Amino acid sequence: MISEGLRHFTEIPLSIVGMLLFIVTFITVTIWSFLSRQDLHEMAQMPLHEEEISHE
Repeated sequence: MISEGLRHFTEIPLSIVGMLLFIVTFITVTIWSFLSRQDLHEMAQMPLHEEEISHE
């Protein structure tokens, strides 16, 4: 069944471009998450700080 599906998938350059795009996106998101770890931690703690919430 898999060979039947792959028989019609002949666009090798397109699959290489798609794989490279996926790898670049994955590496970019991974690096961004490690570099902005402090910012993400501060945002995660925001709902827990009641003294910073203004009560109107």
